[in-house]
Amino acid sequence: NAQVIVVDTAAGMGVGVRDFLKAADEIIIVLTQDITSLADAYGLLKSLRQEGLARPVYSVINMVASLQQAVGVARRFADCATRFLDFEVKNIGYIMRDSAVGAATASRTPLNIFSHQSRAAKNIHNIAAALLRREDEKIKNSSAFQRYMKLLNECKT
Repeated sequence: NAQVIVVDTAAGMGVGVRDFLKAADEIIIVLTQDITSLADAYGLLKSLRQEGLARPVYSVINMVASLQQAVGVARRFADCATRFLDFEVKNIGYIMRDSAVGAATASRTPLNIFSHQSRAAKNIHNIAAALLRREDEKIKNSSAFQRYMKLLNECKT
């Protein structure tokens, strides 16, 4: 029995990808600061909205160099979705650029096993906890996570 099933679909807007996403309870769009990533994510969201998507959509900003970069990308994507699609996208976290990810991939070992103390592994843990809606004190008290959420909230005002 599983409480949560995560499906990592292929990039793009193929019918198979859209069908998976339309069947999901919640959708997480992972994007980077690259303009092509933002454009692809926006195109996918637009396509899903045209097909009647009404369930929650979250964003995760991947491979960022700083909290400020993560906030900027998250806000740009959310602002485009609100302005042009009249749809709210909530950001649930970021993943810092981390050499441990490449090393784990090269060794064909899951990141959390290869280097569970790496920045990226900790970021992923924070995202998982946010998805599970836990009030994890470690996350709430993480200075980097607090700064990130504060910056994100300041951009909304």
